[in-house]
Amino acid sequence: MKAFPIIIACFLFISSCSDAPKIKKEPAGRIVLAEFFTFARCIFCPYAEEGLDSLSKEFGDSLAIIAYHRRVLGDTLSPAYTAVRESLYTIQTSPIVVFDGLHKVQTEKPEDDYPTYKNYILSERGRTTPLKLSIESNVNLYSVHLKITIIPVDSLGSGDFRLFLVLTEDSVYFRQIGAPDSIFYFVARRMIPDEQGIPVNPVYPDSIVKEIDFNLQSNWQINKLGIVGFVQDMETKEVLQAYLVKRIEIHQ
Repeated sequence: MKAFPIIIACFLFISSCSDAPKIKKEPAGRIVLAEFFTFARCIFCPYAEEGLDSLSKEFGDSLAIIAYHRRVLGDTLSPAYTAVRESLYTIQTSPIVVFDGLHKVQTEKPEDDYPTYKNYILSERGRTTPLKLSIESNVNLYSVHLKITIIPVDSLGSGDFRLFLVLTEDSVYFRQIGAPDSIFYFVARRMIPDEQGIPVNPVYPDSIVKEIDFNLQSNWQINKLGIVGFVQDMETKEVLQAYLVKRIEIHQ
C-alpha cells in the first residue's frame, strides 16, 4: 500500500513537467533594406530619391535606406570603397534600388518609382526573418560608440553571414554644373569598420553582441547622421535583417 502514493506522486510530477513553458521560435518583424545607387549628375535619380523619401516617411523605422553615390562624373559624396556594393550587385547604371539584396529594381519611367518600390517593400515585409537586430549609439564630440545585438529567433542554415554598418547623412549640399539637384539624402558616408563587413555566426538561441568605436569627420553634420545596420548572407546576397538608427544620440 505504501507504493500507491509514490506512484501518484510520480504521475503528478510527470504531468507538471509536461505543462512547463517551452521556448518558442517566434518570427521577427522584418525591417526592409533599400540600397540606392545614384550619382549627382544622374538625370532621373532625383525622382527615385523622392520616391524613397516618401516611402521612408510612410514606413518609418520599418525601412532602412542607404544611398551609395557612385564615383561617376565627379561625384565624391560616398567613399570610393563603396564600389564593392556595386560589384556585388553588378550595378552599371543609375538609378537602381536593391531591396534586401535580392531584388534589383530599375523602372522604365520616373512615375513608376514610388508604386514599384512600395510593392517590393510590402512584399519583403510579408516574409519572415530568423533574426532580430538592434543598435545602440552615442556620440561624444567626434567619437561614436556602437553596441550591436543580433538575436537569432529561429535556426539558420549554413552561409557566409556578415554584419554591415553604414553611416549615413541627410541634407548634404553638393553642387555640380549640370546636376539636377544639390541637396542629397541617405548619403553613405562611411562603412564601419570597412566595406567587407564583420563575419558573424548566428546560432539559435545564442545572442551576438558587438561593440565598435569610430571617429567622425569634422565636415559632417552630426545632427544629420544616422546608422544603418544589416546582416547579409554573402552566398545568396539575401539581407536577413536590417536596423535603422535615424539619428545617432549625441552626448555633450
